[in-house]
Order: sequence, then C-alpha cells, then structure tokens
Amino acid sequence: VAFGTIGGGLARLGGNDADGGVDGVDSVDAFNNDGARGRDMKLVSRHQERTNSRRNSNNPLGDAAEQKQRLRGAGEATSAIDTISADSNADSSVGDNNKSPYAYEGWQPLPPSIPPTNTINAHGDNVSIHPVRLPVRGDLEPVPPVPTTSAGESASASWIPDVEIVRRMYQRGIDGNGNVFPPPLDNELCEPMGPRGQNNVDINRDMIDAVKIRISSEEAEEQEEEGGGAAATVQRRPKTTRPRILCMVYTMADAHSHRIRAIRETWAGKCDGFLAFSTANDPRIPAISLDHEGVEAYGNMWQKVRSIWKFVGEHYVDDSDNDEQTTTNGQQHQQQQRQYFDYFFLGGDDLFVVPENLRSYLSTLGSPDDDHFVGRRFKGYGTDNYFNSGGAGYALSRGLVKKYYAVLEHPDCSPHQKTSMEDVNTAACLRKVLGVGLTDTRDERGRERFHPFAPGTHYTYKPGADRNMAWYEDYNKEWGILPGTDCCAPDSVSFHYIKKATMVRHIYKLLYDSEDCQS
Repeated sequence: VAFGTIGGGLARLGGNDADGGVDGVDSVDAFNNDGARGRDMKLVSRHQERTNSRRNSNNPLGDAAEQKQRLRGAGEATSAIDTISADSNADSSVGDNNKSPYAYEGWQPLPPSIPPTNTINAHGDNVSIHPVRLPVRGDLEPVPPVPTTSAGESASASWIPDVEIVRRMYQRGIDGNGNVFPPPLDNELCEPMGPRGQNNVDINRDMIDAVKIRISSEEAEEQEEEGGGAAATVQRRPKTTRPRILCMVYTMADAHSHRIRAIRETWAGKCDGFLAFSTANDPRIPAISLDHEGVEAYGNMWQKVRSIWKFVGEHYVDDSDNDEQTTTNGQQHQQQQRQYFDYFFLGGDDLFVVPENLRSYLSTLGSPDDDHFVGRRFKGYGTDNYFNSGGAGYALSRGLVKKYYAVLEHPDCSPHQKTSMEDVNTAACLRKVLGVGLTDTRDERGRERFHPFAPGTHYTYKPGADRNMAWYEDYNKEWGILPGTDCCAPDSVSFHYIKKATMVRHIYKLLYDSEDCQS
C-alpha cells in the first residue's frame, strides 16, 4: 500500500483486490502444491528436469560435492553434511537419511487439494470456479521456538533469523525432508482466473501475454545481444557483478498460512535471502516480530518500518563473523556467515516480485556501496513530496542503508511520528538528511518496472475514466502514465495487490511454467 498517501481511491480499489485475487476469505492453496501427496508424477518429473537444469547452470554452489564443501565451510557437522545424497533427484520423500543439517528446511504445510467446480453463469457460459477456503492453520502448529544459545539460554531477544533457508532449498531443488522444492504447481493454475475467481476474464494473463513479460537470465541476455527474442527492446546497460538481494515483506501472523506460504513457495527462493517481518516469530519461514514504538496497526506502519531498517542495518549489511553455536530441537549448528547483502527490497505481503528482473536492473546501477534508492516514483501533494511507492516496493543499496541506519533518530526523520505513510517518511528522511533523491527506473521507452497495482489494472487503465483515481494521475503528472502494452516494461520487477495465495501461484505458473500452460 502507498500507506495513506494516496487517498480513498486506492482503498476502494484494494477492497476489490484490484484484480489481484479472489474476493472473500483468503485461499490457503486451492491447488495443493506438494509432490509427496497424490501428485501427478509426470508433473513432478518435469519440475525436477527444470530443477536439475537450474542446479547445473545457475547454481553457484555447483554439484553435491561442492554443496557439501560449502556447508563444511559454514561450520556444519560433517556427519550431518554427508547424509545429503550425491544425487538429490528426490521425487517426493526420500527418507530421514536425506534430511538437511540446517534446521527448519523441511516445513511444507499440506492442506488437501480442492479441485475447481464447473457451473453456468448468468450469461449461460460454462465457467470453472476456483474454490476458496478458510486458512488452514493447524499444519503450522506448533510453531517451534527460536534457537537457544549453546549455554541453553533463550536467544529470542537477540535472535538473527537464517534468511537463506528458502534460497538453499531452491538451489538444491529439495527441502530438508527430500521433498521437491519449490513444490510443483498444478496445471489447473494455467486456467483463466479473473479477479473474483471466475475463468471468463483473466486480465492479468492478458497483460502478461500482450506485454510479453519475461524473466531476465544470462541466456536471455545473450539472445538480446544477438538481436533475437521477443524481449530485444529491453534497455541494455553495462552491468556490475551479480548483486545479492534480501527480499523483505511486512505482514501479520495470520497471513503465514496463506500469503506468506505462497510467497515462500514461489518467488522468495529466487532472492538471495528472504525474511518476513511479522507479529510472531517463526524460524521456519523465517518470520520475526520486532518491538517498535507504539501499537501494531496500519496507522503506525512508519514505526514498524523504522524497526525493520534498524534490524537490517544491525545484522545484514556487512559480512558477519558470528560463530556462536545455537541449539534447535537438540541439534547444534552455527549461524550462517554469508548473510550479508548488496540491496534490500521491502514491500507488503501482497506483492508479487520477479527477483531475476530486480537483480538484472540493480546490476546496472553501479556499486551497491553508493547511494541507490529505487522503486516507483510518485510526486505527492505538497512541496517537494517525492517518494517511492510503498505499495510497489522499493530497494535501498547497502551503502545507503548504512547511512540511513545512522540517521533514523534525526529530528528531520520524524522518529516518533505515528503514521501509515512510511514510504513518504522514508523518502523525506533520505532527501532532507542525506540528500538522496529518487531514480527514474523506467526503461528507454518510458515503461515502468515497479507497479503499484496488479498487472491487469495497469494494462486496462484509462486515464480520466475514474474520478476516484485522480490521485494516481496527479502523482504521475510530471512523467505521465502510458496506456495499454506500454504500461509496463517487459522486465517488470513488482506488482501490487496480489492478495490471494491462489493468484500468487497463478501468476507464477504463467511466468515460470509457461510451457505447461501452452500445452
């Protein structure tokens, strides 16, 4: 959300999910995503082929031998490391001997699948309704405690989450119990899915197909340089080394079983680290609850976000030499030592992010030790009120986070204000105290990369058609809003208002398993 800065129009749009998901109760998983229970093994096989390809071509850890060596370098017990099979091609569950030595990597809640139902709508069309269900929380219980120190003392007050859990599972292609990870998605997710669950209109898919949203990769970039491929018009800039990105979302504990689970099982593993800032700790996700000034409420989002940047500045900006032993369920292990990052991307739990495109764009900016503050620019009402939309998410470079952390208590950074406008206050602090402005993140044709609405909303948006959206046009008056296929860059980074777990998986399926959806 753009946190109270955007008027009533967005609140009304959000109430309709802004074509980002099914109305009504949150869907935990209308299509169950587990390879171990009743899964079509052909689907698992295709997923495993892609996993093997990813592991061989894109995994910086290399094969199983290199994986073991890396784990040894992180201080893990070699006896536990050696239990990892040299061939990790597990189809569903391969037994205890293949479990990861890292704690919490085996968590995959498994509610039963509910297939879509067919019905006749008011126009006489045969449509398929995707079911919604109440969140299933029983499979999240009991939530394990955060690790304790080797002396047996509680580490909850000083706990630093292992934010690379999801990334390691993604790179290995299996979770800690040997189940395929990310869980393969049912092909029913290819079916058209409208904003209210109906399948007769799917404007999100229409946008993805019309704009030709693509996933940045080394192979795609080579094709572009040779002049081939549908994405040949994407802007090319000199690139630096591959930046490490920590993707962060703010959320509530009651979203762990649906929104957060869907993110964890789709795009989160493509970030170098993932962390949810919530109202309850859960080291499996991982999610952490931080103390902050004032109550936990939308109207106090600024204080929650201040606590997030304090925590990040303390623990994830520089390489840590923390070798303190911790114990979890009787198993000793060491904190990971590589949990430092070049860029930090923050947004709500209703964001859909394409981390490959985010990483590709950030690699064009120069050194992460310089000041970079990127996202979707807005010009709010008032004097010099430029800010990056909190709804679309925004990223700060490592160098800027260090400076921001040091000035968070500055009077010009409103350290005690209670407001929902965290995005406005973040930009104001960076501008007034550090002299850091915004970056134009559009491509060479003026198409935006960071989006405050869902794909279909941007694709079908008509300026002037809705007076309730006047704020949006005002906020973009200086640079304008492009319509239709020019609304969004092919290498778009983020979309807002993807509220339902099923819609997260639907969009992920369209982008990453497009061959299944075309068959």
